[in-house]
Amino acid sequence: DKLGWLDHATWDEAKKQCDWWLEIPAFKDAVTCKGVTRVVPDGANAKMLISGELSVDAAKVGVPRLMAGTVGKAVEAFAVALIKPNQEKMGEAVMQYLKARAAK
Repeated sequence: DKLGWLDHATWDEAKKQCDWWLEIPAFKDAVTCKGVTRVVPDGANAKMLISGELSVDAAKVGVPRLMAGTVGKAVEAFAVALIKPNQEKMGEAVMQYLKARAAK
């Protein structure tokens, strides 16, 4: 429950891209996670490119400065493991949306 997050996303139809950012209420000041998902032509198909950045400032949650870098990197790796499936599902939803629109 404490590691839940709020997923914010804004779709830009003209650019065929979604700007997104994740907010972890328990660590609002310590964690930054944002990125963009783009749909680009790939011959007769399209592919989705997801890029983003994640940073954790462990010192802001009480970890001693000497250990903050190491702990921050471990938390980042853990968070990526949680976030990746969410982004993949979001990508699948975008592709379904675009296919439905093309079929109309």
